[in-house]
Amino acid sequence: MDAIEFNWRLDVPLIAAVAIGAIWNFNLWVRKQDPEQFDGLAVRLPSARVRLIAMSALILLVCWLANVAVWPLFVAALAVGCLLLVLVGNEEGGAMSLISVGWLVREWCFGFPHVILHPPVAPENASAKATEMSGFVGKTGITMTPLNPTGDVEIDGMKIAVSSADGRFVESGAEVVVTSFRNGWPCVRTNDVTDGNPLTHPAAVTR
Repeated sequence: MDAIEFNWRLDVPLIAAVAIGAIWNFNLWVRKQDPEQFDGLAVRLPSARVRLIAMSALILLVCWLANVAVWPLFVAALAVGCLLLVLVGNEEGGAMSLISVGWLVREWCFGFPHVILHPPVAPENASAKATEMSGFVGKTGITMTPLNPTGDVEIDGMKIAVSSADGRFVESGAEVVVTSFRNGWPCVRTNDVTDGNPLTHPAAVTR
């Protein structure tokens, strides 16, 4: 029974080695992460170290008060992991519970960081570009490529990416008129509409 009783000469160095090893892995983990995906991960590293040290000290205190050695905790985690592997039929071996405990400790120390999905950043000149494109409404041009339903049109000597207003195919070299500006696209229509005026065609109304 003496082997599992608390012993300063064994348990303190053991818990210290585990804490130092975990902090070392924390540093490696933070440096390998993409700063665009994690919210202030490197900034939280000092607090993660403090949390880990406090948790290690708490484990040491509990083991001292209960007069139980620290190493049985790791042995129990390994045993549970091996048992789980047997139950799930994993033949590769390992200590899944120890890995799971390590993962939970890491996440707890960093405050359970989550991947941050940043919304797409609109360009600074997005509104200016929208105003410029809407200024083409009513102008005519010649298709430089087939519109199926998008393509390029030459308007006032400029190459403009456009979309067919009604989704119809427009061949290259056709004369078109810009009828609307929708979803970032100038929408064009050929001049051969039923009423002869593409700007008054029902499908040309901006939605």
